[in-house]
Amino acid sequence: MEFSPSGFFGRMNWSKRAPFSFALSLPHILLKILMKPQYMKKVYADFIASFKLILRKNNKILILIESATGFLDFPGGRIEKKEITLPIKDLFGREINEELGKDVKYKTLGPAIQYRRYNKFTKKYSLITAYEAKYLSGKIKLSSEHNKYKWVDPKKYNLKNKKINNNEERLAFEEYFRRLK
Repeated sequence: MEFSPSGFFGRMNWSKRAPFSFALSLPHILLKILMKPQYMKKVYADFIASFKLILRKNNKILILIESATGFLDFPGGRIEKKEITLPIKDLFGREINEELGKDVKYKTLGPAIQYRRYNKFTKKYSLITAYEAKYLSGKIKLSSEHNKYKWVDPKKYNLKNKKINNNEERLAFEEYFRRLK
């Protein structure tokens, strides 16, 4: 019987070897077994969970402008560790209060788009899920994170020359706007 593993031992003719040769090849055999997919440990991506809210008021949506970058944005942000067990629809409360003020009332509907964004400060990616929500009432008072807001008609608003964080985010915004037309 011929067995020819690659690696430490090269070609071995098992029929002509003494029994102790088996012990010498044991590490190689174990390595070969452990390299099978079912034994290999996978390295998974590590994302920060973020949720954004696309507020809709009649036929318009709320667009924010980030103070630091000038990028288009929706209200919302990263989830804090203490919020990890909250129902998803309850996660927006803190962020919306911080970014738009405590007077803003809305009804969360459901997920609309999803995209990734790299944060150069944390050096991690956020996986952002944006939910649609119906704006109910309240005066918007922006935090320092955003310096402008605008209610825009997605049927008329042109994203082409707007500053957006990355191409994946741009494609998600464009797809969402297209669905509303």
